[in-house]
Amino acid sequence: MARVLAGPRGRAVIGVTVAILRSFVADRASVLLSIIAPIAFFSLVGAFYGHLESPGGMRIQLIVDDASESDDGRLLAQAIERRATEPITVVRGDSAGVGTNRPSAVVTIPQGFSRDEARVDVLTEIPLPGASGMIAQLLELAAVDAFGTPTATIEIAATRSPNRLIREASVGICIVFMMFALSSLAAKGLANEAAGLGQRLASLGIGPWSMSCSRIAAMTVIGLAQLGITLAWASLFFGAVPRSATMLLLAAAASAFAVAGFMECVAVGCGTRSRFAAIVPVVSLVLAAGSGAMIPRFVMPERLAELGSWLFPSWSIDACRSAMDGHGDWTAIAALCATGLVAAMTSAWISSRRGLA
Repeated sequence: MARVLAGPRGRAVIGVTVAILRSFVADRASVLLSIIAPIAFFSLVGAFYGHLESPGGMRIQLIVDDASESDDGRLLAQAIERRATEPITVVRGDSAGVGTNRPSAVVTIPQGFSRDEARVDVLTEIPLPGASGMIAQLLELAAVDAFGTPTATIEIAATRSPNRLIREASVGICIVFMMFALSSLAAKGLANEAAGLGQRLASLGIGPWSMSCSRIAAMTVIGLAQLGITLAWASLFFGAVPRSATMLLLAAAASAFAVAGFMECVAVGCGTRSRFAAIVPVVSLVLAAGSGAMIPRFVMPERLAELGSWLFPSWSIDACRSAMDGHGDWTAIAALCATGLVAAMTSAWISSRRGLA
């Protein structure tokens, strides 16, 4: 073995290996990401698993809507608040108060409620095992506490909304694969630029803005097709039927536009295909993990869930889930459109500056 390495062919292999390592070390961004990325990604996953083992790891938001207009209804609502312990937290209000970062249930005390006809309606979207039993036990204890008799009983009419995990997973998983699919198209664009395509198009009067818009438009169409097919599959085979197809189409288009613009901006910012190939998988994984595309935000630690709410893939999940529920999250849709537009303008600006250099 030593004789082979000492020969001309062996020295050539060693020389090429050293050259590759030197090239890698010279790219500081790749070196930094290769060291920090595993730590950053593990920190997200580790915080998630550590949170699950904590006493308050599976927090459930219980909305108590007292529509009874009776003293007995008021007493029951107050007793539910008193009796609630971790992991259940109680909020007074109606279904509009359901939080996006927690699995939730709405307890409605109907009009005319009385201790003699103690009946409440429960609408739950909690996908955690045993959660419905915990809520039923809480209501039974609250009824005894409110009406002061161990024989007090309460009738619970429980219904489930479409599975929240399926709704969020259908969007989140597709966003992950959309980022990887569109990143390959962005990398191909960098390869074309390196081959001189940009200069040839510039001679025909097609500038950086037109090129960025064209690439983003093509990637948006592909991303929209990916998301549309995935959501249709979730609807047909998993029961996640959207209540507003129009709003879902708008949310899906805005999501695809934001991802396409982001990938184009990262590609143009990297400048070379090799650097882009080193950076974009890490960026995509961190965005996916932090936003809830891989791990649902409602089982994350509260602070991580709040931070993840500021990442644009989480806006896609929120917008599409709202459309499935029958209403539009116009704030999330507007934020996604703004993200794509800013990314497109930034890409064109970087390209034009690079062309003048």
